[in-house]
Amino acid sequence: MLALTKALTNFQSISTFVADLMYYARTIEDMYGQPDLYRDTPISFGSLTEMFGILDELARVNTERSVNPDVHLLDNLEHLSKDYFKKPRLNNVLAPAVQAGLLLYVEDRLRRHPSELQLNTGRPLLDYALRPGNTATMLRSPSETVPIIPILKLLLHLGANPNARVDMYDGKTTWGCFLETCQQHAARKRSPEEVEKIAAALELMIDYGARVEGHFGPLTFMELLDEINLPPHWVNRIQEMTENKDEKQSLLSSITSWLQWT
Repeated sequence: MLALTKALTNFQSISTFVADLMYYARTIEDMYGQPDLYRDTPISFGSLTEMFGILDELARVNTERSVNPDVHLLDNLEHLSKDYFKKPRLNNVLAPAVQAGLLLYVEDRLRRHPSELQLNTGRPLLDYALRPGNTATMLRSPSETVPIIPILKLLLHLGANPNARVDMYDGKTTWGCFLETCQQHAARKRSPEEVEKIAAALELMIDYGARVEGHFGPLTFMELLDEINLPPHWVNRIQEMTENKDEKQSLLSSITSWLQWT
């Protein structure tokens, strides 16, 4: 398969190939992680690591064939334009891997290459985990349309910044973009599972330092939360989190001021 991508010259062919590869990689991860469901076709740890190696090789091959050495053709597929190629981006395969929900591979890759978490100067990996549906239609894998909670939790645990500003989104933060998307899609009919994932993502982001003070456009965070149209029990939980966060910040400021005067 890698011989195929080395021979491909058409971008659409490459993206289709990557989509297929992500689909099979996700299938292998699912089979490995849920052995009781796949007793007839068990996947060994060796098969899993072999798949990791294929994805690593894909990243290497893709880097070599890029239009220029600082551009990654698999990253930000929905934003291709003349200006796209003027900005350096991280040469890795993590963006489509996050979109495809490859938790095991993403964790393994970031453990081996921790700097790749912060180096993506295009669209942050955290944004792919929060809003995978933005580009998932280009990756014909079993992707999500709501936050991918396990990968989101992993990225935050490893140090991803919820308040990082994204140049390609006019300096908006990853957190702000997610809130804006939630607000825009609030009128859509959501399944209980989708609501749970959106609410869990909000809680996780706040827990890992997402800003709740100040305004988001013309609205405060709580006003914006009302417009996202979550069930009341979730709104109450998140409001309690923000209040506890405000109390902790106030206490910390008081302690800092006291120390400065002693």
